[in-house]
Amino acid sequence: MKRKLTSFLLIGLLLCVTGVAVYWKNTSDNVFRKTYVEKRYAHRPVTEQDSIWVITDLHYFSDKLHDRGKAFQLIKNNTNGIVLDYQQELMEALIWQIEQHRPRLLIIPGDLTFNGEKQSAVELADYLARIEALETQVYVIPGNHDLCNGWSKTYYRESPAPAEQLTPAEFSELFDNMGYSEAISRDSRSLSYAVCPFEDLMLLMLDSSEYAETDQLNPPVHAGRLTPQTMDWAADMLAYAKTNDLLVIPVIHHNLMAHNEQINKGFVLDNAADIQKLFSDYALPVSLSGHSHAQNIACKQIQGHHICDIVTGCFASLSNSIGKITVSPRQIHYKRAPLNVAEWAKATRQTNPDLLNYSDYSYQLFFRHRMGMANEQMYNEHWFDVDTADQIAAFAARVNTWYFDGCVPLSDSEKEVLEHDDGYLLLQQQEDSFLRCYLEDVLSANGENHCEITIQR
Repeated sequence: MKRKLTSFLLIGLLLCVTGVAVYWKNTSDNVFRKTYVEKRYAHRPVTEQDSIWVITDLHYFSDKLHDRGKAFQLIKNNTNGIVLDYQQELMEALIWQIEQHRPRLLIIPGDLTFNGEKQSAVELADYLARIEALETQVYVIPGNHDLCNGWSKTYYRESPAPAEQLTPAEFSELFDNMGYSEAISRDSRSLSYAVCPFEDLMLLMLDSSEYAETDQLNPPVHAGRLTPQTMDWAADMLAYAKTNDLLVIPVIHHNLMAHNEQINKGFVLDNAADIQKLFSDYALPVSLSGHSHAQNIACKQIQGHHICDIVTGCFASLSNSIGKITVSPRQIHYKRAPLNVAEWAKATRQTNPDLLNYSDYSYQLFFRHRMGMANEQMYNEHWFDVDTADQIAAFAARVNTWYFDGCVPLSDSEKEVLEHDDGYLLLQQQEDSFLRCYLEDVLSANGENHCEITIQR
């Protein structure tokens, strides 16, 4: 009798525990769904009137970390054309332009800071808070330069010195209101998260950078990937989105596919093939990335599915690219636009000629850097010739400036002028030169507009 009673009690307890577990699971699911709805930016579908802006690779550097002295001037010569002298002005111009156009969202796919300086991140978070005060919701993820970066330095007087580095925990805290607090789900193994700014749109913000959790002496890791754990989490988010009929736009710092045949190692995700397959399994039409600094659009067929990876040009150089996206029931439209620095300078009565003539200033800065890089490449390839180097370097700089800003395709006459350039003809004599192969690849790839595309959903 006691055994039967004991068995009966055990069975009853088991049923009770099972019932509680089922109730808890159902309640948890309901809470998740409730949270999911509450954390949407708008309780309605996205429309063509809801402009979505993308900027990437801001490389913001605080004025408090340098004195414009010798050390700072030296680092300026090694920034690949990044405008370090007017970082605050660029952010003010962005805020001014956002106030004029009122986009609903601003997406930033990484490299928010110059080299992961905490002070730079603190100041940038303040600028982004001002943007959110204009009712433009900001969403960010880190890039390979942002976290525990041994290159994080101050530049006072003649020598650089270590600056306080930004850690992953500090990143999510500083930018809590720029995505992390609105997330419907966060990956426990990275700074990835999913957010639903509209009731039918999910942004899958994927952290592809490799970094430590504490300060490092090492330089940033250039390459990137999604870990198996993050891939599993992303697959769960995509399954949820499919069940709820959501359009998903993945946002990643590193590129989903190659955008240049000669230079792609470290830019394309190390496990890009696996990620491409995952995205094609869920028929995602587009992904957004940065990292390579060149405005470019690459598309391919994956398992019979067409997908495009859009790289918005570096916000910190040339025309300071802004990608503008609109979503309709059948299409996603993307168009690159410049930051109107000169218009902002005029409207706010700036007197600095660099700002009032900003396009010329930023073009010349980038051109000089690219000439220097071409000369260095010729020297490293052991065919540098003082009599011809400047002609070749000037040609390389012209092509690179055109390529990185993602200009519309060259006309036949423009291309013919380039191909009869003295620098180009001299370059043809170097059969084994990487510089020649790279520039010819850029010219041969010309024919598509990398500033605008319409993608079918």
